[in-house]
Amino acid sequence: MLLDQASLMLAIGFSGAALGVTLFIAWLSARNELFLFRLVVGVLFLVLGAAVFSTYRESYTVARHFAGFALLLVGFGIAWNSARQFRTGSAPLAPMFAWTFAAVAACGVPFGLGLDGLGAIVANIASAALLFATAAEYWRSRAEAPVPILLTSVLYAVTATSFSLCALALLLDGDLALAGAPDNWAEEINAVVAIFTLTGIGALSLSLHLSRQARLHKSAAMTDPLTGLLNRRALFDRFGSESLAGPVAVLLADLDHFKLINDKHGHAAGDDVLRQFAATMRQLVGSQGVPARLGGEEFAVVLPGAGAVEAETLGECIRAAFAAKGLETLAGPLACTVSIGVAVCDGPGEGFEVLLSQADDALYAAKRDGRNRICVHNLQLVA
Repeated sequence: MLLDQASLMLAIGFSGAALGVTLFIAWLSARNELFLFRLVVGVLFLVLGAAVFSTYRESYTVARHFAGFALLLVGFGIAWNSARQFRTGSAPLAPMFAWTFAAVAACGVPFGLGLDGLGAIVANIASAALLFATAAEYWRSRAEAPVPILLTSVLYAVTATSFSLCALALLLDGDLALAGAPDNWAEEINAVVAIFTLTGIGALSLSLHLSRQARLHKSAAMTDPLTGLLNRRALFDRFGSESLAGPVAVLLADLDHFKLINDKHGHAAGDDVLRQFAATMRQLVGSQGVPARLGGEEFAVVLPGAGAVEAETLGECIRAAFAAKGLETLAGPLACTVSIGVAVCDGPGEGFEVLLSQADDALYAAKRDGRNRICVHNLQLVA
């Protein structure tokens, strides 16, 4: 042996323990990231497995050899589940338990028969399979953060390859019943690779966690919490920094007599009405434009590329659909209508605030003329 396997296993154990503590502390600050907590649990099992392997050379038994692999397989199974949780946001534990149990059982049978060489081959192949599956899960989520996720996937795949090499070396030796711990070139490669990849995977997982939290915080700052629409700040960040290229239209909507709903039926009923109007608007706008809640009962829709006809048509669809909608609230069924002001910019040069002001003037005219209607800037349409 060129390298002391016990020392390498201890190094893996200490590295994994430090990584687990770091990830656990990071998870405590954002407990919604369940993938991070599951990864911490997986690392704990890997540390325990490394601890067993660090001592089994001096006092080798088949049972200790199997115990080390069983702990590793459980750790790899949880890491795979963590990757699925990262990608999908929901990863049931049952499949992980089923596959991990199958892997442990598959290598446990030859270990139980005293064929520890065969058991080690099966365990290494099962470890590689779980690690390759984990790499694939991260690869499928690479659109979220291409570079760190690609690197994470590569590190898992490299680790999986090192376990495959261990299985290959044992197969080439052809000894299905070992007299002691495996001692070959592949074991050395596997241990060295594990030290580097464990550290790299930990650092990248922490980076992914922090970048995801930053995106969530940014999204929360740009989203209206009641309706899920963009808020005023987000709309101005997107359209208000420079002059509009045109054509573009703005619809400004205000719920009629909304204060009376709050006063008579309570703010919970008012919130229900706001959510249902937002849902109606989002459904009808679709991919044509960008809906937002500006505050209170006031909403806006920006329609890039839309002219007067398209804007009027969409506004009338929103008005009519909401007026006909039976609103179910905590206070019972309610009726509510909406007034809409429309402004259109046909060419470049006009600013977003100017267009919004024109839509506001049209909205004021719609309110003045009886509500539950559309008014277009410089042209009134009565519903």
